[in-house]
Amino acid sequence: MVSVGVFIENNLIAFCINELKESEYVVSHVIKADPAFGGAYSFLIQKSAEILTDNGKKYLNYEQDVGNPSLRLAKNLLRPCFFLKKYKVSYVYT
Repeated sequence: MVSVGVFIENNLIAFCINELKESEYVVSHVIKADPAFGGAYSFLIQKSAEILTDNGKKYLNYEQDVGNPSLRLAKNLLRPCFFLKKYKVSYVYT
């Protein structure tokens, strides 16, 4: 796991928690920022990308957008390389 935090005057204003995979992939589980600080999300994403790239990682999979149009828009603004396929798994009674 790699966590990144952004502090202003000893106050945490943004953080993320990323899981490093054995391949070139990273899964971002949580990314939060105080909206009162404009640009905190962008700064956090930039610094996280720098740290992860330095650790040999190439792809960052952000948390699901769960159908939230604002989150989907924000993720698209990051110019993704591709989208992973989603699957539904269900139990079939026999």
